[in-house]
Order: sequence, then structure tokens, then C-alpha cells
Amino acid sequence: QVEPLRFRVVWLTEDMIGESDQTSYFWKNVPDIFPDLSDPATIGCLLALVREAWPAGEATTNVHANYSPERGHYRQWSCYYCTGGDWRQALADTEAEALVAALEAAP
Repeated sequence: QVEPLRFRVVWLTEDMIGESDQTSYFWKNVPDIFPDLSDPATIGCLLALVREAWPAGEATTNVHANYSPERGHYRQWSCYYCTGGDWRQALADTEAEALVAALEAAP
């Protein structure tokens, strides 16, 4: 006997998630849904958005070893992007934060 085909569908509205598994469906209220900024796919999407926002050059990210008397030794991420006339960098504690800072600086 062949098992019936099973599938799961998930969809989003502004503040709800819907889900169906062929036998039932339901909605969950999720007013504060945020992307997972540690997910590699999310980082890739943010980088694509930065490159779209700053098309004059290929935006990149890099991590640096830093030191300050207040923080001691720490890692700092930078996102390098070109404004069309010069290269700039957005600095942050995480790669996602650096990408978001570059997006926030976009015209």
C-alpha cells in the first residue's frame, strides 16, 4: 500500500503565520517575528541587499582583530561598500550588524 502524499505549507502575513499539513490548518499570532541574523542564508540576503543599495562596487564583509582598553581584545566586522566616489566601511560586532549599518547608510 502506498502512503498518501504528505506536505506542509507555511505562509506569512504581516503579523500571522499560517500552516497546513493536508489534514488541518491553523494560524499563529506572531507580531514580533524577526529574521535569524545568525543564519548564513539571511547573511547572504543582507549582502545582496547591500550590493543592490550600493551598486558602484562589489560590497564585501571582513572580520578584524581589535583591541581597546575598555573591551580588551575583540573581533569586529566591517562591510566595505562603494558610494561611487569612494569606499566606506560600516563597523559592528557581528557581520549582520555591519551589513545592516551599510543598508541604513544607503541613499
